[in-house]
Amino acid sequence: MRTLSSFLTKHYNYIILILACFILSCNPSKVDQVYNEYLNRKIFLIDSFIIKDRYRILNQTDKNKLFEKKLKFVVSIDGYCGLCFSQLKVWNDSLLTINKFDTSKVSLLFYVHSLNYDPFNYYIESIKFDYPIIYDTNNYFAKINLLPNDNLFNNMLIVDNKIALIGNPVLRPKLTEIYIDFINQSTTKKE
Repeated sequence: MRTLSSFLTKHYNYIILILACFILSCNPSKVDQVYNEYLNRKIFLIDSFIIKDRYRILNQTDKNKLFEKKLKFVVSIDGYCGLCFSQLKVWNDSLLTINKFDTSKVSLLFYVHSLNYDPFNYYIESIKFDYPIIYDTNNYFAKINLLPNDNLFNNMLIVDNKIALIGNPVLRPKLTEIYIDFINQSTTKKE
């Protein structure tokens, strides 16, 4: 007889897909309202937190390299929400297999807020997450930027510290293309 745990493990991707469909079936007028409210809003990026990649805590020089790039893809993650931080596996798999974002041109910043990072750290180690994690214990990033409390809008492309695009490109292929086109246009103008 199967246990619930073995069922969830075996059907993890299907469960995530079904939940993503529910999440993405948001009211379009709400999406437009939030998008219009946040587009071009100045974002304050906090670099004084502990930032770790898979192997170490970043020193100030490495932090500066992350934050000095003109383009930054920022994801704010609720570390208390298993479903929320489990999306990092989707991010990791997508970024590794498709190489959607050139990290020499775009910084990937994953702000995670939680008081207890043990389950989160265990999870990111188990999936071999390869991108920097910013440990935001008190959720200052979301608070000082007055971000909406909605997972649909916790992914954003920041250009010159202003929101240029909002939404999760990993879960929405059409949005992925919009992000890639925007990044390519922005980086070719600069070169």
